[in-house]
Amino acid sequence: MAQEALCRKRHEGFDGSMVGVSLADLIQLKGANRFSGCISVEFGGRCGVIFFQDGEIVHAEKGDCEGEEALQRIMRWPGGRFTAYPHLATDRHSIRKNRQHLLLDAHRVMDERHRHVDPKREQAGKAPLRERIRAIGMVSDAITLDFDGVPTDERSPSADRLAAGACFLARLTDRIGSRLGTGTPTSMVLEGTREHLFIYTGKHHLLAVAADADHQPLMVEEAIRRAVHTA
Repeated sequence: MAQEALCRKRHEGFDGSMVGVSLADLIQLKGANRFSGCISVEFGGRCGVIFFQDGEIVHAEKGDCEGEEALQRIMRWPGGRFTAYPHLATDRHSIRKNRQHLLLDAHRVMDERHRHVDPKREQAGKAPLRERIRAIGMVSDAITLDFDGVPTDERSPSADRLAAGACFLARLTDRIGSRLGTGTPTSMVLEGTREHLFIYTGKHHLLAVAADADHQPLMVEEAIRRAVHTA
């Protein structure tokens, strides 16, 4: 199958990481650019491929699955790495729906899955978000703060330090987004030599998470997303 060849090696492609960017966003970008070719997505040792023709998805493979089912399985992954192969075509056309309908169907399926939560996960979801994230082994601290940079759940030297860094990064990226016309990003990652800083923007607050630099940002991002999805 196509995914086996593409996932074994990356050649003449554009490699990237989906940290802070959902696969749905990536698909929308490829659609807007009328991309023709293939993107392979890798996450946790798993791999899937999605083929485009003039911005529309025409085929997807994941394991033994193909078509819409394969696409939905790939989209359920909370992160991953992707490689784009422009102009790489397939003679298989297992998907006939347009891109918007595919994304709507995928989100509907994911919403239905989230409604059926097992008791252990439901109990875990009762813990405050900050505490669930702090329980992640890779995370050194997590706080929520308002848009003025003031922590909303606790005041301590470490919380104030994390809030100051988060507020600076959020304002900097907001200015950059305004100048580029891309708007305010909903998530940001600052990779450091001692620690990594993750910022998530909500309607009324910011979530700031610090993690030790020994850990890969992608893995931390994946763990944070899992903690958020237990709510």
